[in-house]
Amino acid sequence: MLDAPDTTASPRRGRRSAAPEGGRAGRVGFPRLVWAAVLFMAATSLTWSVAMPTLRSADEYDHVSAAISWSETGEWPGYKELPLRAAIPEVFSPAGLRWGEDPDVIVRPSLTDENATPRSERVSFDELTPGDHPTRINKAGQHPPAYAILTGTVYGALPDGIAFDQAILALRVISVALITPLPLIAAAIARRLGARRGVIAGAALAVCAVPQLGAFGGAVNNDNLLNLAAALTLLGIAHVVTGDRRWWVGLALGLAGALALLTKAWALPLVAVAFLAYLVAAARSRSLRPWLVSFSAFVVSVPLGAWWWVRNVLVYGTVQPAGHRRELEDGPLPVGEVLPDIGAAFVELFPSRFWAQLSIKYGSEAFPNVLLLVLTAIVAIPFIVGLVRPPRGVRPLDVILLVVPMVMTLAILVLSVTRLTMQTGVVAGVQGRYLYSTITVLALVVALGLGRLSGRRAAWIVPLILGLAALALTLGSVARGLSYHYGSPRWGSPLATIDDVVAWSPVEPWVTIPVWGILAAAALYLLVELVVNTARGRELVERESRELDVIEAERREARVETAPDSGVSSVSSRR
Repeated sequence: MLDAPDTTASPRRGRRSAAPEGGRAGRVGFPRLVWAAVLFMAATSLTWSVAMPTLRSADEYDHVSAAISWSETGEWPGYKELPLRAAIPEVFSPAGLRWGEDPDVIVRPSLTDENATPRSERVSFDELTPGDHPTRINKAGQHPPAYAILTGTVYGALPDGIAFDQAILALRVISVALITPLPLIAAAIARRLGARRGVIAGAALAVCAVPQLGAFGGAVNNDNLLNLAAALTLLGIAHVVTGDRRWWVGLALGLAGALALLTKAWALPLVAVAFLAYLVAAARSRSLRPWLVSFSAFVVSVPLGAWWWVRNVLVYGTVQPAGHRRELEDGPLPVGEVLPDIGAAFVELFPSRFWAQLSIKYGSEAFPNVLLLVLTAIVAIPFIVGLVRPPRGVRPLDVILLVVPMVMTLAILVLSVTRLTMQTGVVAGVQGRYLYSTITVLALVVALGLGRLSGRRAAWIVPLILGLAALALTLGSVARGLSYHYGSPRWGSPLATIDDVVAWSPVEPWVTIPVWGILAAAALYLLVELVVNTARGRELVERESRELDVIEAERREARVETAPDSGVSSVSSRR
């Protein structure tokens, strides 16, 4: 992690430089609850990788096709130029899918052990029609190629003749690895900003309290690479804005931003805010010179990903060409005509697609939308509090700066949906998952708000609330997902679907069943850590009080050292 403490000695004073305000990295370690959250996230995504029926997750067949295309051709054509592989539609039937009457609609029937394709009959992609589909376009071609390069490289290393669903499972496991560090990164950002142990643990647990994130972590989708790269970019921004001037921090920030830029357009707000972070940090130190090396390392590395978007402007005349529907023959609709439909779509679709869509479509919902709207309103309260009045030790401006990419993402999403709706007459692209690029900051701010509302008891109340929420929402969503995708009739008991899940799993029962055991063990471990942490409440409160007193004393000392008559430069210049 970027949080290694800086122990550079001051040549003037012959002593170690104090850490910059807002960043006591190295002073506060990660509580065990953070590692419990990481384990729970890994177990959740791994479970979804074998439990979610093959190719049912959003855009999964596009990304699988893109991986095969890259593996076999090493080429990445432009927007609307990447064909779908001919083999993809051929595995729909053995995967339990079929095309509907509308060529853009895929029918997802409920799966049972009786209609399961025997494993011996699950063919390899190598046995199917080679080459490209004659008419279908792969929608993944509108994105940069980083994720296809990653998955295509792994696909090319798989053994010949591997069954199609096992090949897809291998690509899903890559996503599990990509999504697993997010709770740890959220905790690292919280620690860097100066949050205490309760909020640090709460930030990690809050990431686990969004069930759809874990479900997506078990699917083949470029969002998972974006979410990891974006989280690392946000961690780098947190370091810069809290005064970390080390050159390798700037380089790491630039490389993370470049990787995000080579994955999806939602990285653009992150990189813009990274530039802003340098301006804020330089303004605080009242000098640009100490930041030149770090900023230069950042500027040199960012173009490794930024070139794609410059190319788009030169080739297509726009930063992000999007949309695969035909435009209206009579020209775009008036904005006033489409806004009511867009507003209704955001109210009806956005909550479920953020919290728990679970690949449930065509009018069905994992949870009633009104329940998710209420949940969103409840979460908004600590979010606003954390944004406006974070707990002691955390500067509001640092928090606001980290939230800016999320606000920009929402604004761009609304504008993009509006433009496409005016052009096509169809409201599309209202995806709650697009906020996952800033999920670590969203989780952090909610934890900060709960920390402020909990007062001195935040050390145990914040983890308890968010940990129980993570357990309840995740396990409840797993149960709802199983009862929809498996069994007949739908929405039966999830326990009754066990045989169906095992029958359709890409791997043998002796592999599938232990995966469920891992999820149960991770959930139990998280629950035990919550109980232990709550039982130690008084001790934790006293410890955090002592740590805050020490931090306040060091800040007062830092202000004395940086006084005009002290002859000493800003204390953060050692960073």
